[in-house]
Amino acid sequence: MYFSEGEYPVKPFAIDVSDENQIPDFLSSYTNTEEQFVKNIPPHDFFSRFKNYLAFGGPDELLNKNAERFLELQHFLKEHFETTAVFRIERPGDALIPIFIIFKLKNNKGFAGLTTTAVET
Repeated sequence: MYFSEGEYPVKPFAIDVSDENQIPDFLSSYTNTEEQFVKNIPPHDFFSRFKNYLAFGGPDELLNKNAERFLELQHFLKEHFETTAVFRIERPGDALIPIFIIFKLKNNKGFAGLTTTAVET
């Protein structure tokens, strides 16, 4: 689960691009939005959110476990894939923010991805 102001599952999704430069256009079409609203977020910045949460030492065990799982995901992606990219669809006025974690398969065999949603009001 991705916890923000709401809880959303992290789900796999198919991405059909041959080059990482095609990802913003693909996501624009996939989400039926203009490409200007597809924002590339450095993976370090995205995953730092979870590291920072754990460093805070909050008492909520469920959120702590979830943050640990996202850091495990970050480690898994670094170990098993060539590159990882994170994108957000930031349309003005939208409180539901689609998030895409996209990773390049080794040996140039394409891309795969995960998607979730953040709620930001």
